[in-house]
Amino acid sequence: MEAQAEVLQGNHRDHLYVPGDKPHYDELIERLEEWLEANSANLPPAFLELRIPEMATVVNQLRLADAAEVIRRLPIETAIALCDFPDLSRRALICKQLAPELAAAILEGLSSDELIYILRGMSEHERYRLLPLVSDQVRKEVDLLLSYKDETAGSIMTTEFVSLQSEMKVQQALEHIRQVAADRETIYACYVLEPETGHLLGAVSLRDLVIADPSRSVSAVMRRHPVVVHVGDRKEEVADKVSRYNLLAIPVLEQA
Repeated sequence: MEAQAEVLQGNHRDHLYVPGDKPHYDELIERLEEWLEANSANLPPAFLELRIPEMATVVNQLRLADAAEVIRRLPIETAIALCDFPDLSRRALICKQLAPELAAAILEGLSSDELIYILRGMSEHERYRLLPLVSDQVRKEVDLLLSYKDETAGSIMTTEFVSLQSEMKVQQALEHIRQVAADRETIYACYVLEPETGHLLGAVSLRDLVIADPSRSVSAVMRRHPVVVHVGDRKEEVADKVSRYNLLAIPVLEQA
């Protein structure tokens, strides 16, 4: 059976970050630290109005205890988005500072590749403290992804991709993508799988589906022999293929 996962190219988040001037951040950091020292239950409005990349810039300059306190006081959706942002540093250490229930709730909401990245930065003891608090589905995903060596394709893949069936019409495929998009890490590259075995039959881009005749079948639009890698391939080999073929994502298979 083939792993239903993919490796994404580069920073797949839809964030455009243009840093502000340093004095602005210095002033905001000072205000934020004053609020934390005063034990205010809230955070400064000027901080809450920042976009996620800007929040990360500020939190990265705080002491670890203060960084954890900021995460603790954020709305859970914002805390998840901030911890899911790759440029936020010390994420494993921050989670260790949080109450187990809050840390688990944040981990539950993360994209699979960022979740694994953070868990790999934790000790086994810390993982065992938190993983029983997440859902069975997330725990199974973690067990699978942590089973691959750190330097391999399996360690950087995500299971949050769009899978399609070959007999779907293009219009049905687009409707399916709309329904599942919020829970998928990427929707731009989709994979056609054999329902019973999970065998990879082909790949199709969202662009291909959008410009195709809605009445055509997915099997008629898909590429039947997409470029692939395998779970044991080294990260450098994956990066080389992604770059050479100019891919947004690449399927990771369990067996050669």
